[in-house]
Amino acid sequence: RECTATNVLAVLPAVVYVDEKGGNRFPYATEEDAATSFNDAFAALWKSTDSTGVVHVAAGEYALTAAVALNQPVRIVGAGRDLTRVTQGEGFEGVVFTLNNTAAYLGDIAVTNFTGNERTKGLSIQKGLAERVRVTGFKLTCASNASLPGGGVSMSGGLLLDSEIDHITASATYVRGAGLFFDKGGTVSNCVIRNCTGSGSTAHSFANGVFMDGGGLLVNSKILDNGSATAKVTDGGVRLLSGATLRNCLVAGNLSEAGASGVMANDGCTIENCTIAGNEKAGMTQTVQVSVTGKAVVRNTAIWSTVDGLADLTAASETTVSHCRYKEATEDANGNTAADPLFRSPAKKDFRLRGGSPLRNAGERQGWMDGATDLIGNPRILYGEVAIGCYTCRPRGLQVLVR
Repeated sequence: RECTATNVLAVLPAVVYVDEKGGNRFPYATEEDAATSFNDAFAALWKSTDSTGVVHVAAGEYALTAAVALNQPVRIVGAGRDLTRVTQGEGFEGVVFTLNNTAAYLGDIAVTNFTGNERTKGLSIQKGLAERVRVTGFKLTCASNASLPGGGVSMSGGLLLDSEIDHITASATYVRGAGLFFDKGGTVSNCVIRNCTGSGSTAHSFANGVFMDGGGLLVNSKILDNGSATAKVTDGGVRLLSGATLRNCLVAGNLSEAGASGVMANDGCTIENCTIAGNEKAGMTQTVQVSVTGKAVVRNTAIWSTVDGLADLTAASETTVSHCRYKEATEDANGNTAADPLFRSPAKKDFRLRGGSPLRNAGERQGWMDGATDLIGNPRILYGEVAIGCYTCRPRGLQVLVR
């Protein structure tokens, strides 16, 4: 029988290619036939719950016209977040990438320069893994009385690793983390959240950088320079609620109009082995870097500021504060201290410890530290020592070990 356009069955490939210099020949199953449109290649991919599909994306810039949902085991692999970029195409709205399968994967790609509203964000992770991703340059203006949970990335499960979220601006009645939002789960590790600013029209807008609600773990990450002096958002860096954990992180250079310039945490939350330093006072109602209420835990954390009228820490009587550095501390059985931490260069946001720092061997060992590293990859337990803050202290110069 003669084959015609009406009786040929196309077999969709399990691997497709995208390249702005490709041949653009359906079904885009070889590098030579690569689609020039990301959406066309994704539409051509065979997607099944019992097999893994792969989209290889070459270096270049690709305008998306429709959102991409990874509800099946699909892997999207770019050439590097500095090389492969997706931007906003005509008619696009919504979440750029959604991961909602345990085998879903997004890696080595940048999501950049989108405008939108409360329904727009770069990445939503419910299940799966995203790594070496950059979400940047989002400008979101939301409808009246709208809530914005995470302008850059939202997490309710899964993993986000070795990624960047930066230069996100969001205006809404209720902002919940202009950069990153956790909703009852997920793990973010080795990431940078920087230069994100929310602007709320009510007192119920929180966190320019990160908002964590109902759990989740933010670890080995940097939360830097989020907020502005004019944005009406409470809490500059991170807000933790209901069991969230902030571990081994640097929170520095953040500010907001009210609340805590660095970190706010409530009942059931944990702040441990963090350095919270150099966060700024931007409003008359701003009086503290770190504010903790309820039965929360603050452990092995260095809190430091030289701003007049800005306290390092306020904590409820039922809050556990142990082995921490803050200027209001009194030497007690809990191992807290107000001593100068002897950071290397605070003016340059270098909060590593100098060799003579009193924080060097002043921390309390925890089970999670075995095999763990500090913020720059040194062992969390170094020469048997546990330091206060997100950095251990590796002495400079030649080390001679005599047995």
